[in-house]
Amino acid sequence: MASSLVEGAIPPPPGVTPILGHAESPLRTTYSAALCVMLVFPATLVSLRLYTKTFLVWSWRKTDVACLVGFLWYIALIAVAFVVLNVGMGSHAWNLSPSTFSRLVELLNIHQIIYMPSITFTKIAILLQLKDIFSPLHLARNPRWYLLYAMIVLNCVFFTVLLLLEIFQCIPRHKIWHHKAEGRCIDIKKTFVATGVINVVDDFIILVIPLVWTWQMQLRTRQKVGVSLIFATGLFACVTSVVRLAKSIQCLGSPDISYTFAPVLLWA
Repeated sequence: MASSLVEGAIPPPPGVTPILGHAESPLRTTYSAALCVMLVFPATLVSLRLYTKTFLVWSWRKTDVACLVGFLWYIALIAVAFVVLNVGMGSHAWNLSPSTFSRLVELLNIHQIIYMPSITFTKIAILLQLKDIFSPLHLARNPRWYLLYAMIVLNCVFFTVLLLLEIFQCIPRHKIWHHKAEGRCIDIKKTFVATGVINVVDDFIILVIPLVWTWQMQLRTRQKVGVSLIFATGLFACVTSVVRLAKSIQCLGSPDISYTFAPVLLWA
């Protein structure tokens, strides 16, 4: 028993016997199915949009470029998530060897790094789409145009800062996944939660803006309701941000991140 404790990434709770090398999570099938859905559904929508723009409309805008770039980063994000599932994600850390656990932490860091450009370009595409709808090119620049571009700039700055924090949270970088290595690190956990709160607020602002502007348009009430319901689908993004934040808070202080961080990965 004593040797088992030494070999595990962290000591198990009292009364728990670790199963070393048991890196496969019982929820692996569920997580894999969820990741497949998360890939196929947006892939279908993006493909339909780009096909329409390329072969039917014959016109690409900045919105479409941002959409494509964001989706390519999203594919990379899902790919890393699948790899993480095969390296012990969802399993308790005391069932993983130190080398496996270190590899898992390294991959989680890579996942977070990829997440930043993915979410940035996705939000840029959404905000540019709102600009095309509510402040089209044939109209003079108005407060709506300046508001949307201000949000684009703020999101770019915000997620660029987060990207740099993820990359340079430890000096040297390998200390992120080798905790015993010499060096220094910032407290990324508190930063993670603080930025999660800002991200939730940002998502709700992006949701509310088109709803407010829709009801200011000269449309029939039935048309306003229909358009509002379309924009209200963005509520799902807000829900995922809130759930991800809640799961992130639950992970604070837990050394068993291979198990506790799995729901956060799923809701990313």
